[in-house]
Amino acid sequence: MANVELERNAQKVFKKIKVALINKDLTQVDMSKIVDVSPVELNRAIHGEMSPKSQRIRKQIFKYLNIKVS
Repeated sequence: MANVELERNAQKVFKKIKVALINKDLTQVDMSKIVDVSPVELNRAIHGEMSPKSQRIRKQIFKYLNIKVS
């Protein structure tokens, strides 16, 4: 049950980030340069990887894109 909830939350975060990137006319590669990580690391973070590094990357993305996490 917990895994299902984690997956749903990861999908919600992914959608919020993708919509914000589209609205700002940015690609994941552009965003990776902004937060100074590789495109692969950024992609992992966007898709919900739970490592501490991915969590830090997501925080940077949220801040830059002005995404509020509920």
